[in-house]
Amino acid sequence: MWRHCPGHLNPADLPSRGSSGKDLVRNEKWWNGPDFLTLPEDQWPTDPQLTHHDEELVRTEMIKQPPIIMASHSTDTEVPVQVEKVIDPERYSTKTKLVRVTALVLRFIKKLRKQPCAMAEINANDVMEAEKLWIRNIQSASFAEEIECFRTGKPNSRVKQLRLFIDDDSIIRCEGRIHHSTVPADAKQPILLPPKHHYTKLIIRDSHILVHHDGIRETLNCVRGKYWILRGRESVKGIVRRCVTCKRLEAKPFAAPKEPVLPSSRVSEDPPCTNTGIDFAGPLYAVKNEISEKVYICLFTCASTRAVHLELVPSLSVPSFLQAFRRFVSRRDLPSRLITDNTKTFKGAAKEVKNIIRSTEVQREMASRGVVWEFIVEKAPWQGGFYERMIQNTKVV
Repeated sequence: MWRHCPGHLNPADLPSRGSSGKDLVRNEKWWNGPDFLTLPEDQWPTDPQLTHHDEELVRTEMIKQPPIIMASHSTDTEVPVQVEKVIDPERYSTKTKLVRVTALVLRFIKKLRKQPCAMAEINANDVMEAEKLWIRNIQSASFAEEIECFRTGKPNSRVKQLRLFIDDDSIIRCEGRIHHSTVPADAKQPILLPPKHHYTKLIIRDSHILVHHDGIRETLNCVRGKYWILRGRESVKGIVRRCVTCKRLEAKPFAAPKEPVLPSSRVSEDPPCTNTGIDFAGPLYAVKNEISEKVYICLFTCASTRAVHLELVPSLSVPSFLQAFRRFVSRRDLPSRLITDNTKTFKGAAKEVKNIIRSTEVQREMASRGVVWEFIVEKAPWQGGFYERMIQNTKVV
């Protein structure tokens, strides 16, 4: 027969309420038990009887923390009543991390209670147990009115509309009209969740990543495969609109900057070819003595009149370029300024072109004729757009 022992007579309360070792050694109650054990059984303390007032208090506490939701049927022990007092979900950015931390805490509790517990990595059962724990705690805090309706048997409008019921794991689920369909069981009877809880937001984020940031409708369909969130579309829309990845992929491009004024060489009224831009095009393939050889086009264009002079060169060597330049000067005129590209993004002949314009022989020839060689700013190819455009026209023609 089980009997009640009052707290002031119970020796087990001495260390639990705080007592030093010296006091326990001298304490007769700790070594011999309470004094009433030596008395006849009819003189033992009687069990306290509940009054009507006590029943009302118990009923009030049951409504605040309904035991039907708090009890864990998947484990051999009870779980903490409010897991949010132990683990703050706001500290976690993903549902996976939150659930794994909860699983570790539950495993630690089992070890303290000396219950059988796997020592290996967290398995699927641990994860499912942690998920059910969070769902039960969230539902008990958010749907206390619905839980009371289940207890009293008087369903409210939400219970009737969503056909709510409590499954074997003490989790509130919805029941639709697709019971005989071939979809998974979780989709037929999804779990009810509040819209503003942080755990709900984590579920939406995971579903949004699972559908590869595909949009509001796809994310909502993925969520409803297991959960039914009140005002679900509104909640999903709020999460998707704050998604950094979606903002980056769907954002509009930056507006083009305001175009600067043209340089003086582009609008001067000097004679043609006074300011000349040079660029190479190619390679082309020419047949000489039935042998195909590479040749290149050296393009000279006037910066103001856009006049074009083409010279065919057999190679990108320094002598070939100087011969082409002499032919250009003989036919047109000696320019006072030469403008070329100085970028490092040339392909193919870029390195050779750079060696040509930087060679000592070319610089000596330019200085003897009073020609100034200018290079555009590196990594700014648009500054040489006036001769790059002529290169394109030449290739088209």
